[in-house]
Amino acid sequence: MLPLEHHFRYHPPLTLTKLKPFSRANSRVSLPHIDNSFHRFNPNPCRFRCPISSNDSLRFGLRVGHRASWVCRSTGEPDSAADSGEKKTGSSSSDEDADSNRRKGGWWSRWRRWRWQPLIQAQEIGVLLMQIGIAFFVMRLLRPGIPLPGSDPRSSTVFIALFYAAVLAGLLHRFPVSFSQHTAGQIWNRKSGPSAGTKSSEQGETITFADIAGVDEAKEELEEIVEFLRNPDRYVRLGARPPRGVLLVGLPGTGKTLLAKAVAGEADVPFISCSASEFVELYVGMGASRVRDLFARAKREAPSIIFIDEIDAVAKSRDGKFRIVSNDEREQTLNQLLTEMDGFDSNSAVIVLGATNRSDVLDPALRRPGRFDRVVMVEAPDRIGREAILKVHVSKKELPLAKNVDLSDIACMTTGFTGADLANLVNEAALLAGRQNKVVVEKLDFVQAVERSIAGIEKKTAKLRGSEKAVVARHEAGHAVVGTAVAKLLPGQPRVEKLSILPRSGGALGFTYIPPTTEDRYLLFVDELHGRLVTLLGGRAAEEVVFSGRVSTGALDDIRQATDMAYKAIAEYGLNQTIGPVSIATLSSGGIDDSGGAAVPWGRDQGHLVDLVQKEVQTLLQSALAIALSIIRANPAVLDGLGADLEEKEKVEGEELQKWLRLVVAPTELATFVKGTQPPLLPSQTGS
Repeated sequence: MLPLEHHFRYHPPLTLTKLKPFSRANSRVSLPHIDNSFHRFNPNPCRFRCPISSNDSLRFGLRVGHRASWVCRSTGEPDSAADSGEKKTGSSSSDEDADSNRRKGGWWSRWRRWRWQPLIQAQEIGVLLMQIGIAFFVMRLLRPGIPLPGSDPRSSTVFIALFYAAVLAGLLHRFPVSFSQHTAGQIWNRKSGPSAGTKSSEQGETITFADIAGVDEAKEELEEIVEFLRNPDRYVRLGARPPRGVLLVGLPGTGKTLLAKAVAGEADVPFISCSASEFVELYVGMGASRVRDLFARAKREAPSIIFIDEIDAVAKSRDGKFRIVSNDEREQTLNQLLTEMDGFDSNSAVIVLGATNRSDVLDPALRRPGRFDRVVMVEAPDRIGREAILKVHVSKKELPLAKNVDLSDIACMTTGFTGADLANLVNEAALLAGRQNKVVVEKLDFVQAVERSIAGIEKKTAKLRGSEKAVVARHEAGHAVVGTAVAKLLPGQPRVEKLSILPRSGGALGFTYIPPTTEDRYLLFVDELHGRLVTLLGGRAAEEVVFSGRVSTGALDDIRQATDMAYKAIAEYGLNQTIGPVSIATLSSGGIDDSGGAAVPWGRDQGHLVDLVQKEVQTLLQSALAIALSIIRANPAVLDGLGADLEEKEKVEGEELQKWLRLVVAPTELATFVKGTQPPLLPSQTGS
């Protein structure tokens, strides 16, 4: 047995395994000192010496935490060089570099805890036991008295059996590696692994607040969290605690996920992202287990940020209003989430960010202070915000723009677009320019991209022919004539800019483009609402006049929009004199219930109000159609000329369109309906 001399300043329990001999006389290594009391490395070295008399020295492996290993290697130098510390192994220096990287971040930096790992994984032991069981089973079958196919030497199947046995032996030889490294590992990660369903931002690009625009109010709310993670002493000395949770509420595409990543990027902390739908499994208890693993991982990597996207998937209210069927798995997951968010230490540097577009269905226990202390509304950007978002995406893509491109004009054309819509718009404009082999992106490319986003993609092969083409052309011309009459009566209303009868994806056979106003509007007045109703029904009115009452189904979408607008005007906005300022939805639900409990309907009067609302909606829409018919009859030459021009060219815009629309006149009935307090009676109503 070879002598082994070693000396340590501290003697931690070490595992030395003999790996492989190599030919050197003396080998030595410098190892970092392990301090069990603080669970971190001490830079003071500890040395051990392996003087070996033979030509072959031993190679040892040391397994400490994270499977790190240090191996004795030959230095080929006298012992004095090793004692003086002039030579150090590469493994030690690399670990010191890794430790210095772990210290980055700020006040919260802690040394990573190192733990002992087993030399043999559990799944490898399972595979080994399975192989032993197969071997015992085969040996039992080979005992005398158990007949097997091919046991007769005269049978030709004995050679086939030997061939199968050889193949089986080869598979068993390779089976442990493939199973333990792939299949078993995947099952463990998918079922109960701490990283199941989570992603860390360390593997992707770092996102900061400079990469986000158009949501300045939300950024200001989240900057306070970043400031706490950077400089906690400023708040701790005043007795303030950080918010344990922040709920981001907004429409899809407004940038909730991007804001969460920016918080982690600004604070330079681990970002653990997951979707709430990944918590719900077939087997009861799996969701709660995943929640525990998620928070355990976040506490190990503290300070850190947990981001749960679409949190309403597991956090719906349990009061019965939004609950159709009982789901024990979902409730257990929610209870575990509530427990974990309550179990945080007051000084814990783990912050939970949740995102949803349905905050009204969340459980009240989740929204209370102490869990989600702050609710940040992430709304669609305004005109200035849209322009800033466009600038961010153009600069990020390094998009070469033509001189006629003004991003403020593009921002005015994209009212209601979210950040995701604008990012897709910039990409679509670049693709359209690339298809035509352009060097720069022109304004026309952005305009076409906006039209594709609003109305759909033009179909190149599907063309209208015959009577259908004539009907669609007069339908779109009717929208243009009626819309122009309304715009002349109401100052500040946008005018029609483009007509097209090229079919588009989504089922639209024609397209009338009326751009939004240059400034964002937050209110809609009653005269503007009546004007929109008349414009929506202008296409149906043109079909009735031109084709003598033989109308088509082309007004399907127009009628849907008009009905929705008329119902909201009467049942929600209170713009009807007969019903008055009453919210029918609140009456139907029994009033507003802030406690989250089930509301009791008010009973008998509910059915009467619903019937009255339906009657008033029908009256309003019939009146709007009557006004549209009067406008069409007052402008027959414009309708025929514009309709024939559109039928021939399939697309009319610019000055060619405006020369027809300048001839439109607005009848007096339109002013009575739009600005009056009482809609005019239809001819069928005067005789009743």
